[in-house]
Amino acid sequence: MASEQIITQEEYLATNFNTHYRRKAEDFKEPFCSALPEVEVLGLELVSLTSFKHYTSNPTTVNKDTANKMEYSRWIRSMVYPWFYHAVYNGLSTSRTEIEKQRIIDQYFGRLQKHASEHCDYKPVIIFTKVVIKSTINILSVNKKNISGNAVAIIIKLEK
Repeated sequence: MASEQIITQEEYLATNFNTHYRRKAEDFKEPFCSALPEVEVLGLELVSLTSFKHYTSNPTTVNKDTANKMEYSRWIRSMVYPWFYHAVYNGLSTSRTEIEKQRIIDQYFGRLQKHASEHCDYKPVIIFTKVVIKSTINILSVNKKNISGNAVAIIIKLEK
């Protein structure tokens, strides 16, 4: 949408967030294998690291009729919309009117749905990495302290 000048480059960058979809298991090990003082000070130690794939429970729509492909694409849109709506909305310029913002958001999710319909032979997979960490520091005590209003500080006294 930025290349079509529907949104600005600044809005494009603001509607995206840094994620590491292609992070490998070695990337998760790195802080524990390097000499990062923060890891040592916190007394953290890597126990185990396991990566696994999870295939979503969507219906396979390969060679299905148009109605099934549209149902699949609506499913994709409804799955993404709740968590990505605010990323798009908040990334749009404050100089835009509410009507403009909603029009752009509707257009974005319409394109997403069309893309899902045209590429419905893809079997979505999510790759998880389970990282188990232990602390080598003993916790001597945990105290709660009211700071102001509803704010609470948790004070943890540690011993190596």
